[in-house]
Amino acid sequence: MPIAAITGTDGKTTTSRMVARILEHAGHVVGLAGTDGVYIDGDLVVDDDMAGRLGANLVLRSPEIDAAVLETARRGIISGGLGFDWCDVGAVLNIGDDHIGTDGVRDIAHLASITGLVAQAARRAAVLNGDDQHCVAMAERAGAARVCYVTIAPDHGLGADHIAAGGMAVTLRPDDGGPVIELRENGAVVDIMPAYDAPTALDGRAMHNIQNAMFAAAIAHGLGKSLENIRSGLNSLGVVRADTPGRLDIFDRFSFTVILDHAHNPREFDAVTKILLQMECAGRRIVAFTAPGDRPDRHIDNLAATAARSAYDHYVCFRRDELRGRGPSEVPERLRDGLLAGGVPEQNISIAPPEMDAVKAASTWRGRATWSNSYIPITTAPGTC
Repeated sequence: MPIAAITGTDGKTTTSRMVARILEHAGHVVGLAGTDGVYIDGDLVVDDDMAGRLGANLVLRSPEIDAAVLETARRGIISGGLGFDWCDVGAVLNIGDDHIGTDGVRDIAHLASITGLVAQAARRAAVLNGDDQHCVAMAERAGAARVCYVTIAPDHGLGADHIAAGGMAVTLRPDDGGPVIELRENGAVVDIMPAYDAPTALDGRAMHNIQNAMFAAAIAHGLGKSLENIRSGLNSLGVVRADTPGRLDIFDRFSFTVILDHAHNPREFDAVTKILLQMECAGRRIVAFTAPGDRPDRHIDNLAATAARSAYDHYVCFRRDELRGRGPSEVPERLRDGLLAGGVPEQNISIAPPEMDAVKAASTWRGRATWSNSYIPITTAPGTC
């Protein structure tokens, strides 16, 4: 049974969904464990965060499946180990500083050593971010038969020597009609698909999803799946709630458009903002956002600073239902203070601490800056709206 394990700071959930869809198009009955639950043959059987040992165990013990995709989060590795002795393909998407200071993570090198366990467990292929020095360094300890780099700089980046020597890589080639995702292996170059063809790319606006698709293609190729399966799988996954709940989840059935995304760090926040700024908007651009309570103060401050530079017309700061050690209003108040420090006028900021209160009041917000607790459409996930 082919097993793929996927870890990293950003993009794990979407990449895992992409890989699962490719495997489905290859004829497999897939078990998928991830942040939003466990899926068996497309059916949600456990609705909870399962990106760890428990999710892996539930999937791997399922008698119905013949392929497994395991989102493997840093917290799950720390608390319970990988949940498997080996995988066929282990992928590390990137290493960010989000989790430094949480769960005993000392620094970025320590975080890399934790997530690098996934690459070490791979037997057939280790798929690594060729543009991230911490991921490239994992190749030395990877026990897989092959290493595949995913890179947008194949000729002069960190993995250039590997590629020049005929090593496997998935790269992005500029083209007049838009960039093309290509596979390089043994000196040969094969086009996988135009990057903008994937619905999750939003016609090129969602660059981070193009990178996720590149990783998914590399993982699927490492599992021995055909380019036809890769293309059809990626082309079938849309930016709709049925396919990617909580990740660029677009609702346009109202008099306004809502985009729901689990963007809880500066990089993800910035990625969603770039997409919003490329979309036509006749009215205001409004953002509701939060950060997990277990993040260090500096993480929350950095998120607020990034938001302040994003030039939204109005900001709503809220908190997650899971306080994770923080006071009931501590996170939104700190975000507000960070926005003020970043130059956002006070009248453009509102605090609506409970998520559901903000959701219930969403339709009543009309931009009245004089309200002490004004509300806007808001995500029920810990992210950006």
